[in-house]
Amino acid sequence: MDGENFLTIKEHLGGGDEKSIKDLKGPNLEVFQYQSDIADYVFLMFKKLVFADKEYLARVERHYRQFKTRLKAVNG
Repeated sequence: MDGENFLTIKEHLGGGDEKSIKDLKGPNLEVFQYQSDIADYVFLMFKKLVFADKEYLARVERHYRQFKTRLKAVNG
């Protein structure tokens, strides 16, 4: 995470340590919801599969950017 984004997020949250803020970026398990005993293991497998396929990951990132662009257009 670059310094500018880190500071923007830190200011928005009113503080926080670097690790907690980095954890907000990318996939994560919902910390305030119940997770099964195998949730961490399944999540690790998921991340390994998704991040191993660079083409799929690029498509997800492209769709995310398209979504954000559309959301800005709708909300003005």
